[in-house]
Amino acid sequence: MPEATANPLPRRVAPGGSYSVSCVSVALESPPGSAPLAARAAIPALQRAHAAGVTGFDLSGLSSPEWGIELLREAFLTPDPELVIIVGPPRADLSASAPLSDESARVEALRTPIGRWRERASPTRQFLVDWSDPVADRASQPPPVRALDRLREEGLIVDYALPLRDEEARAKARPEVHRPLRSAPLSLLDLHALDAIEREAPADRPGLIARDVFAGGSLDGGLLGRSPLERGPTRPPETVAALHARLDPVLKLGFLTRGRRRSLPQAALAFVLQWPWVLTAVVPLPAPEPGPGLWGRPFGDPLDATELDRLGIRVPAPTRPAPPSSGLK
Repeated sequence: MPEATANPLPRRVAPGGSYSVSCVSVALESPPGSAPLAARAAIPALQRAHAAGVTGFDLSGLSSPEWGIELLREAFLTPDPELVIIVGPPRADLSASAPLSDESARVEALRTPIGRWRERASPTRQFLVDWSDPVADRASQPPPVRALDRLREEGLIVDYALPLRDEEARAKARPEVHRPLRSAPLSLLDLHALDAIEREAPADRPGLIARDVFAGGSLDGGLLGRSPLERGPTRPPETVAALHARLDPVLKLGFLTRGRRRSLPQAALAFVLQWPWVLTAVVPLPAPEPGPGLWGRPFGDPLDATELDRLGIRVPAPTRPAPPSSGLK
């Protein structure tokens, strides 16, 4: 297993202070090919991320969370009880197995699969349920806020996150008992979450799980590096107009890299992490590299007021900078 880095990723404390998680979390994706082959490729990358201080592992995009849990168990032969495992809603249709009016039945419908995941992940006990439905076929039921509150109070889950724009779920939450996290995309190309949270009074701002910080691979080169299998073998080539529509906004961000102060991926991550209400930024699990690679370079400088102004952000610059000693290339 790789040795720990000299300057591991800092952790951020969740609202309420009951747990902490690394400021960057990594997401596992369902393998496009053979699962055993994918596991062999992912294990060194998981070990390298963990050695760099990553304690957040996002399994919410997997069709089988059990596969991701087994992968973590194989990667970390010495268990780390500080890990935070982010999972999506259980695949069972809660509306069918537990009527909306029967809170006890809905609690049990969640308790059974989550309890099974915890047993598989033992001794890791910190499970965070993200109900933002990154997998489209799981969006068949609204967030069961009361049931999630019960499981959090029982200690089965450490926390849960709701979609940022789900006003109905927000109305059902009880801030006097627990203010749930929010989950939403946030990047240099998508500022909707920033606009929504910064409109709140500082005391009312929720913690955010920031997703898609590289804008679908546009800000870190991931989009260009995808294989034909990942892009889809039947997908036609992009038209010139479509390429301009996708890449022109990226080219306009070139001012963030002038003077080689930072790379564009560094700028993308530094931008997200300089907002104090971001609990963790979820990035794709990078492939293992022979050199320092993803975890061996510092974060770029936080964006200053002039740069924020050029992005159209009319709010005071955040006071918490991104950590200066570790991060992405």
